[in-house]
Amino acid sequence: MIKHLRIRNFALIDDLEVNFNSGLNVIIGETGSGKSMIVDSLILLFGDRASSDFVRTGENKAIIEAEIEIGGKAGIAALLESNDIDYVIEDTLILRREISVKGSSRNFVNDTPTTLNLLKSIGELLIDFHGQHDHQSLLKSENHIQIFDTINKKDDLIAQFVELKNQLSNKIDEYKTLTKKEHDLKSQRENLLYKLDEIQQVDPQADEDSKLETELVVLENAEQIIIQCNESYNLLFESETGVQSLLSRVNKTMQNLAKFDSAFEQYANEIYSAEIISKESSAFLIDYIEKLDYNPEKIEQIRTRLYNIKTLCRKYGTLAEVLELRDSILAEIAESENFDFLTKDLLKQIHSLRADLAQIGKQISNRRKTDAKTFSAKLEEKLNQMGIANAEFQVVIKHKEASNGDLLSIDLDKKSFKVFDNGYDELEFHISTNKGEKTTPLADVASGGEVSRIMLALKSILAGNDMIPIMVFDEIDTGISGRIAQKVGLVMKELATYHQILAITHLPQIAAMGDNMVLVRKQENDKRTFVETKLLSYEEKIHEIAKMLSGEELTEAAIESAKILINKSV
Repeated sequence: MIKHLRIRNFALIDDLEVNFNSGLNVIIGETGSGKSMIVDSLILLFGDRASSDFVRTGENKAIIEAEIEIGGKAGIAALLESNDIDYVIEDTLILRREISVKGSSRNFVNDTPTTLNLLKSIGELLIDFHGQHDHQSLLKSENHIQIFDTINKKDDLIAQFVELKNQLSNKIDEYKTLTKKEHDLKSQRENLLYKLDEIQQVDPQADEDSKLETELVVLENAEQIIIQCNESYNLLFESETGVQSLLSRVNKTMQNLAKFDSAFEQYANEIYSAEIISKESSAFLIDYIEKLDYNPEKIEQIRTRLYNIKTLCRKYGTLAEVLELRDSILAEIAESENFDFLTKDLLKQIHSLRADLAQIGKQISNRRKTDAKTFSAKLEEKLNQMGIANAEFQVVIKHKEASNGDLLSIDLDKKSFKVFDNGYDELEFHISTNKGEKTTPLADVASGGEVSRIMLALKSILAGNDMIPIMVFDEIDTGISGRIAQKVGLVMKELATYHQILAITHLPQIAAMGDNMVLVRKQENDKRTFVETKLLSYEEKIHEIAKMLSGEELTEAAIESAKILINKSV
């Protein structure tokens, strides 16, 4: 629960601190007193978009800070740990958000800087906001199935359905890709076969072009190579003044010198090594000349071969790309021979998955139909408690037929139906608030006050299963008054046994139900407007409720009525 909230430099708020307790905390005040600023600050604290407009005129930044008792909620501890946030203070969380006059914001959890996304994630686990927007969302039929499933848990079956639907979707994608490839190959087959034949006629090998170019350079310069090889051989080996002969003589001299001084030994060895290299070089030159196959016909053959390879390369890219094209065409042709088998196998898998999906979808739908009766009865009972005595509520479950050929569908009762992430049902709430009238869609018949009560009834039914500990209601009592307001207040008080509730109200009947009452009021000082709050004592609570009943001029009758309202709520 929220234990303490501090708001500084936010809109008209200068420095406001308010304590809340468990149970039903009602927030009262005149119209325009700033009640909604408290809710707005909480919405902002839990990740709503920041704006410089929130910063009080003349200040640099707005600060919103809340101390929250989380009661050992495991999800919060895991979330903090995964975000490297120290969780030192047992069961207590300090959240802070600072909004600068430039519109930027800084976010903190237990004084550790963090991201806005973490504040949002914490908010999703801790707090639920309800206002006029939620009333509007209740009127949209596309939201009804999510509301219904939240109250009537089917997570296990829906998780299975989603997994099967994803598998089916993937297999359908594979099937579409394969059939497209088959179509493309058929339309391009003649062109591909032409390219393949063109490449196979030349039959190039990997790196063949670079090898041929190297060989061509040698053969085209064979005469010059032979002359220079012979010249080098003669210098090394053929005469008494050749390198080999001179090295041999120097080597002998150095060996003799080494007998007198070992310092010569290293150099004698190196000269000997040079002599060996000289002999090997001479042998290489003779061998190279003998192997050199200088043949004008061979030169022409290489030139022709290179021309054919380069012709392919001009059309299809580098030699590596030519070979890659050849291999891909061969692979596609080989694959095309298996198209029939592959498509039949994929269709078999698709039909199997569709059958499994239909089975799970049918279970989900049957369970919804069963739960709908209990759900409608509970809702009618709650609405009766809140003054809609003759309400008849109906959960209408329909199915949308799939278009012809849509594989992402299920077959039931000789028809194909579209599937969604939560099954194949479309669900809509219908209601009749007058005895004997048939039920019609909620959006067509419900007034603002009725929608508020339906929303509250839904929350009341959900209370035992809802793991979110804090609920904030921003004038959910819109459109009701008098006896009905008292009935609504009783339901809110019942709901407060499961959750901490913060409720803005303008009705004395609901305010009287509060376990705690916070008064919000505007004050003017030095030509500036300030908003302040006060947690009311029992006597102050009587006083404020009496004012709500009679206006500024208090009467004994109003005070007595206030006491009666408060005592009825105990």
